[in-house]
Amino acid sequence: MINIQPRLEQEKIEHHLNGFIKHLNKVLLHPRKNKELIFKYEFERDFYNQLLNDENFLKDIILCNKDDLLCFENLSFYKNHKLFFLFSMHESIRNRPPFNIDFIKEIAILPRSFELDKIEEISSEVQDRCFKIFNYDKFSKVNKKKKADRTLWNGYNYLSGFSPKVCPYCNLDNITLLEDCIATGEVYYILRPAIDHFLAKSLYPFFSVSIYNLIPSCTSCNTSLKSDNDFKSPPHMSPMGGDFNDSIEFSLKMKEPNHIFSIIDDIYNLGEINYNNIVVSIDSDDNTATMNIETFKLNARYNEHLITIDKFLNKLPKAKINSIKTYQVMFDYNSYDEALDSFLDYNSDEGTHCDLAFSFLKKGVLRKYL
Repeated sequence: MINIQPRLEQEKIEHHLNGFIKHLNKVLLHPRKNKELIFKYEFERDFYNQLLNDENFLKDIILCNKDDLLCFENLSFYKNHKLFFLFSMHESIRNRPPFNIDFIKEIAILPRSFELDKIEEISSEVQDRCFKIFNYDKFSKVNKKKKADRTLWNGYNYLSGFSPKVCPYCNLDNITLLEDCIATGEVYYILRPAIDHFLAKSLYPFFSVSIYNLIPSCTSCNTSLKSDNDFKSPPHMSPMGGDFNDSIEFSLKMKEPNHIFSIIDDIYNLGEINYNNIVVSIDSDDNTATMNIETFKLNARYNEHLITIDKFLNKLPKAKINSIKTYQVMFDYNSYDEALDSFLDYNSDEGTHCDLAFSFLKKGVLRKYL
């Protein structure tokens, strides 16, 4: 997994924040008569009133960072509005620690008029209104047939200039943003990557449009493997500030013990590694990294694609110091590292790694074996 947060510039953050504020004002201050939201419960009214009138409170939620997302129960916005968050989250989350303990305490001090026998019905109503306020559908859906502009608050404008070209979760699959720019600031939308919710919107709807919860990703990671898995418990690692840099180790291992002689023969007589005899192993002592490795099936997926980096693997045994120095002189490279990068078809500039498939595997293998 690769950290993509450095690509998220302050201008992008401010545009997203201001876009949500405009959306919020439209829904709460200038609703259409047939779409006006009626907040039936005092804890709802208190929450949305502060969201509307306290920009710092709003920022705490919309700009909640990766670490705070994983432990938001310790933050003031949750502590001051526990009933709202408890009724808004999915029942499966509310019924486990620490939220189940908070819920028991909160409903114990509710007025007698509160219908405790209708908890799930009330929760469903509160969730429905929460989805309409933190409206990911509004953010996500665009009309591709109409000309649009860069000022709009939507997924395309969020990803433009920010999205990597390879999924940050797996560093395997390419992801593509395509637009037809017809004039300055004017565009037709064509195709964009999937946007994963690090904390699933079905479980935590109040984070549906929080910027550090929106991860550009491939369909395999977003839909096929992650889906609505809860990344808060057990905690996973987020590419919005986290990466595998010091958390994992890539190793090349034999598929079968009896392959050792053919591997030795290939390396010393042919100077090659036959990927049919080896597997890539990804291991970690970091629990959050381990959860990502398991959830996104990284070991199995990488080993299905070894043929893609066959040339890289076959050049590894030949990348000896004297050979690279000779290669450097022969092709007039400025430095040894530049010559090594060229020889292995690798880019050591980590700023490019989120745009290049297999870059993290190559980096890990080089770190261990060279």
